[in-house]
Amino acid sequence: MTEKTVLPKAAVELEINGMSCAACARRVERKLAEVDGVMEAVVNLTTEVAHIKYDAERIQLRDLIGAVEEAGYGARERSTDESGRRGRKLADIEGQRIMAWAAIGFWLPLFTLEMSGMLGIQPPVILSFEQYPARIGLLQVAFVLPVLWIGRYIYADGMRALWHGGPNMFTLISLGTSAAFLFSAWGFVQVLWGEAFKFDTY
Repeated sequence: MTEKTVLPKAAVELEINGMSCAACARRVERKLAEVDGVMEAVVNLTTEVAHIKYDAERIQLRDLIGAVEEAGYGARERSTDESGRRGRKLADIEGQRIMAWAAIGFWLPLFTLEMSGMLGIQPPVILSFEQYPARIGLLQVAFVLPVLWIGRYIYADGMRALWHGGPNMFTLISLGTSAAFLFSAWGFVQVLWGEAFKFDTY
C-alpha cells in the first residue's frame, strides 16, 4: 500500500499596497500562483489582503513578498493588530482627502481662467490669453505644477505598473495627462521663443 505524501502546508495573509482595480488583484494572484510551492492564492481587492497557502519546506515568506513586489506592488505580513491596521487605513484616507482639497484649490482658478470664455464670462484685459499669451501661460504653469506634484503617487504607481508589464488605471491617467501637459508645454515654449503668437492648452 502506497502512502500519500503529505505536504507541510502553511498559510499566511499579506497586506497588499498599490492595487487600484480588479485587474491589479488578478495580476497579484497570477504572480503568487507562479511561485513554485504555492498551492492557493486569493486576493481580496476590498480588504487589500492576499490569502495564501503554500509548501513551507519549499518557499518562505520573503519569496511570496518578492513575487508581489515583482508584480509592481508592495506587501507585508498582515498584522494581527486590527486597530493598528484600521488606524493606518484611516490615516491614508485622511491624507488623500487633504491632497484632493489641495489639488482642487489649485485646479479651480486654473479651470476658471481657461474656461471663462466658454462660460460667457469676459475676463479682465490683464488676464486676456489673446493679448498676453506668455503671461497667462506662466500663470497656468504656476497652477498646474502643484497639481501634478500633489498627484505624483499616481504617476509613480502607474509607471511602476507599466514597467512590470501590468498597466492599470493609474497608467492610463499618467500617460494621458503627461501627453496633454507636454503638448501644452511645447506650445508655450514656442510662444516664449517668438515662433508662435499663442498656443493650445489641454
